[in-house]
Amino acid sequence: MLDDKAIKEFQELFKRKYGKEYSLNAAAEAFNNLIRFVRVLQDIAREDRRRQLKLQDHPEGFYLDDLKYNCGICYATVSGERGWYDKYGISCIACRDARRKKIIPVAAYKHKDSWYAMWEFNHYWNVKPATVRRFVRSGKLKARIVPGSNFHIFMIKDNKGFLPQKPKSHLVRTSDSSVQVNYEKVKSPFVELSRFNNRPTSDKITEGC
Repeated sequence: MLDDKAIKEFQELFKRKYGKEYSLNAAAEAFNNLIRFVRVLQDIAREDRRRQLKLQDHPEGFYLDDLKYNCGICYATVSGERGWYDKYGISCIACRDARRKKIIPVAAYKHKDSWYAMWEFNHYWNVKPATVRRFVRSGKLKARIVPGSNFHIFMIKDNKGFLPQKPKSHLVRTSDSSVQVNYEKVKSPFVELSRFNNRPTSDKITEGC
């Protein structure tokens, strides 16, 4: 249970940092939310430490327990024998096997900014999956496809001259003192390439298609 002194200190800190005043009740709620978030991070750190210690006895990796986790590549929810943990982190079985077969390079685990997932083209440039698949079929874009899940990985190094580096993100404060994530503006490679497309006008690529 928080005492009034701690809550008031939080109020003053928030006002100095963001120039916004919190009521006592609002400050107490925000402070409690912050404490809960910190405890979640502590639980995650303890669980990760436990897995790392177990990895010392099983250096090739091991199946996960019955808790729910997310694959570090495709973000599929996994648990038990549907999930795997090794020195590269948590994987679904499909992504683990794809890495072992060298379909997914180790760099994809170590450097998340070295590749794009299908959904990111829509996230950054509003380019739909149907458009991306058309570029893959035409050979203009190379994808690494995970057998068993059909998850597509687009390595930047496989698509030099086409895929740019991922747009960098930064936090900005809005007019109501909340914080949101903004991305630097990077020109869509799909729009640029469509200028040289010889297909009929109705089939040419535009953002949002």
